[in-house]
Amino acid sequence: MKTSIVIIWTYINFSGIRVCSKRTRAIIIAFFFIFFLSTCLQSEATTIAIIRTNNDIFIGADSINGADSSKCCKIIQVNNVFFSMCGIISGHVKNINFNAIEIAKNTFKKRGSIESKINIYNTVLKRRIEIFINAMRKENKEFFMKTYNTEDRTAVSTIIAVDAKPSPIFYVTTHYVVSCVAQPVKVEYRYNPTQHKTRLETGRSDVTFVGEQNTIKKSIEKNGLSFISNPVKTINDWITSEAIALPDRVSLPINILRISNGHAEWIQHKQPECQEIDEKSFNNIQ
Repeated sequence: MKTSIVIIWTYINFSGIRVCSKRTRAIIIAFFFIFFLSTCLQSEATTIAIIRTNNDIFIGADSINGADSSKCCKIIQVNNVFFSMCGIISGHVKNINFNAIEIAKNTFKKRGSIESKINIYNTVLKRRIEIFINAMRKENKEFFMKTYNTEDRTAVSTIIAVDAKPSPIFYVTTHYVVSCVAQPVKVEYRYNPTQHKTRLETGRSDVTFVGEQNTIKKSIEKNGLSFISNPVKTINDWITSEAIALPDRVSLPINILRISNGHAEWIQHKQPECQEIDEKSFNNIQ
């Protein structure tokens, strides 16, 4: 399971001494993807690709619901913000309900700049993931220990795209577990607010993936990543390749959204799962 284009190597140190063995560092949170997922967008089983050019952002996502293999839309609008995510999306244990989508929706409705909203989202999501995982650990420790074993430490990856002037921008936040299995669960997040904001040179594209992406990366390694003249075809080809390689985790149809200055439109989408774009709400920016 790879949920970021960047491979994260995490070491836990105390007074200069590594306190997690190689085996222990590999222990992580994959069990959530098997046990808790009951509504749309609740599973890591997805591929999301985003291409930014000088004037546009294209977001594409597959449409499998990892909980029951039904179809769903994984690109969600809140005013002038569009987001998509994979990882631990929601779950319930005892009296604790966790829903990353609702956290994102509630946060992006708030007043303030997009950077301040993302900072709030990152902080709230970090704490809620920690509470949720620790609760599950107490509820079913045997299951927790048995399935808490994967090299990938990513809990939730979120792509956030914003209609902005002079051109749209996007952000990527990654929440991941840094604690060892014998310790209380601790989550940190990785977020660079300026990484995808710089003006691109002519003939350049900014590309990011989250979710299943091994097949895509192998293709890029083999063929290179030159200027993308047709972002829609490229996204379709990329996600389709993952669907062929992992049909139980990535599935057609592919929904693709284009965002430009003051405008957003579905290039391709399946109804009723994907709601029509509400451009009037672009004005509801606080």
